[in-house]
Amino acid sequence: YNLYASGWSPIFNQEFHTRANSIYDAYAWYYYYTIAGNANTILANIDNAEGTEAERDFVKASALTFRAYAFEKLVHYYCWRWQDSNNGASQGIVLRLDESTGGQGYATLAETYAQIYKDLDEAIMLFEQSGMDRNASQVWMPNINVAHAIYARAALTKQDYTKALTEAKLARQNYPLMSNAEYHAGFCNPTSEWIFGSFGSSQENNWYWSYGTQYACNGYYASTQQTGAGSIGRELINRIPNDDARKALFLTEDKFPGYNFNDGSAMDLGYGILGMGDDEKKADALWEEAAAYCQKMAVSGLEAPYQAGYMYLGGQLKFYVFDTPGVSYLPFIRSSEMVLVEAEANYFLNDETAARAALVELNATSGRNPEYTCDKSGEALWNEIMDYRELELWGEGFAWSDYKRWNRDIVRHLSLIHI
Repeated sequence: YNLYASGWSPIFNQEFHTRANSIYDAYAWYYYYTIAGNANTILANIDNAEGTEAERDFVKASALTFRAYAFEKLVHYYCWRWQDSNNGASQGIVLRLDESTGGQGYATLAETYAQIYKDLDEAIMLFEQSGMDRNASQVWMPNINVAHAIYARAALTKQDYTKALTEAKLARQNYPLMSNAEYHAGFCNPTSEWIFGSFGSSQENNWYWSYGTQYACNGYYASTQQTGAGSIGRELINRIPNDDARKALFLTEDKFPGYNFNDGSAMDLGYGILGMGDDEKKADALWEEAAAYCQKMAVSGLEAPYQAGYMYLGGQLKFYVFDTPGVSYLPFIRSSEMVLVEAEANYFLNDETAARAALVELNATSGRNPEYTCDKSGEALWNEIMDYRELELWGEGFAWSDYKRWNRDIVRHLSLIHI
């Protein structure tokens, strides 16, 4: 949030991570083991289910993919980085592979990755053997592309870059990068590049606990409260060219020339609220311009963004909902991510030419920024890959685990940050 009660500060500033008695540390554990447990129940009973062998193979492959997905996510939250694990000798997760509920020790991290790889190898074989695929609109169901994508993620995190590269290329087959029009359509319905996502119908509404309620620019909180809907980092977005189609989805300084965003005249410096500076005339004018920009970028057919009237520097116009208070589909895996996996994997395989080509494909060939070129190398190229990963996947659940995986400090400057 851009603005929140002080009691939330320890959570947002991640001060709970080493508190063994805090439920905030347990949410991900329970959630992903629920997925794994459901998958284990299917796997324990699928051989006796009615239906064709092809159908059984497809369901079993889907369950294995779900379990691998859950295990791979648990590694991000609860395990050491691979590079700090003594080649996988450090503690991994509990590899619950059946319907048992008794105590069970931790596997090593190497054993954990071996199980993820094993589940995905078997899933891919069964998907191929079944000859079946999900309905194209059912992004919440795994298929062979989802299995390849999870494989690419796991291999990247394990620094198995050759495997990550191979799997990423397979994952995005038949999932072309979306157009700019699709990119600006609210990120609440699947597009051509959604490999895996949530079920989004209002018939399974999570109400006030949904992502859309909390963080959509036209969700409940942005429409009724001062909290905003999340903002991109000022330093990151200012490194992105102004003509980039993705930058159009953020209330950035280039949209409002003529204002000083550092002296407090037109913007509140404590929270970054546009139109709440010390100079009433300038503040009112900036508010009007920000409101007009939000109206210009509003998605046709959906409720308008920021109806509460609070807009923040860097505020996003990326995520919308199509039903109250926060109903929408959410992307879990997109083919854009797989292109970025290719860029990162190639970089660490010392193939900088291929890494640059992946960035050009993501940014120029896709139309996100047709003028984009890349001639960078070394650390400058690595920074470019990280910047565009942060930009492309902003708000989709990657930054925390990426910074951990990269062993990169999170630096928060006090301007526009309230502690």
